Amino acid sequence: MGNEPAPVARNPIRPSPGELITSLATGNTYTMGDKIGEGGFGEVFACTDVWENELAAKVLKPIAEHDAVKQRALNETRNLITLRHPNVTYIHDT
Repeated sequence: MGNEPAPVARNPIRPSPGELITSLATGNTYTMGDKIGEGGFGEVFACTDVWENELAAKVLKPIAEHDAVKQRALNETRNLITLRHPNVTYIHDT
């Protein structure tokens, strides 16, 4: 009874177009835009930074318990930071 995992939420909290989101890691603020894509791991939204650079933000789907999603995100981030390829985007912030 006391060691049962918490239920996993299946609906992500999506940003609204025009919503400002500030990164806890860097303090950079992003203005969110429309949804532009979706994969098994997350949804991708257009966004801009304070310099009006056009960027994309991936919002993770709650497909597992928090710690599992967090670990998967950290692994993906580590891989993308070190991988350089014309078809792979560059990570600016997490």
